[in-house]
Parts: sequence; structure tokens; C-alpha cells
Amino acid sequence: MIELLGSVYLLGLVVCLVTAGRMAAHEPTSHGQSIIIPLGCAFAFFWPIALVYFALVGLVLGIRKLFR
Repeated sequence: MIELLGSVYLLGLVVCLVTAGRMAAHEPTSHGQSIIIPLGCAFAFFWPIALVYFALVGLVLGIRKLFR
């Protein structure tokens, strides 16, 4: 199970870093690149936390809507 979670995390890390790199490559200004690259790195390392957070928010909102 740990190997599966590790491989999913690594896959998400690579996807986030490649996406940030492509976004930075298409940004014409160095100021934009200096913003995109650190944010891409932060998103890459913390994407599982955001995934769990938004899943919980969706679950809570769904339950609230169900019991209205």
C-alpha cells in the first residue's frame, strides 16, 4: 500500500512540476516566471493536502445539501 501511495505522490509531483515548467516557458516576463516557478514547486509538494482538503469540503457541502 505504501508503494502505491508513494508512486501516486511521485506521479502527481512530476505532473505538477512539468505543468509549472510549461507555464513558466510560455510566460514572456521574468517577473511572471519568478512567481510561477515557486508556486509550481509549492503546489507540486503539497498537492495531496489540497486534494484531501477539497475532497472534505465537497463531502461536507454534499452532506449539507442532502439534509436541507
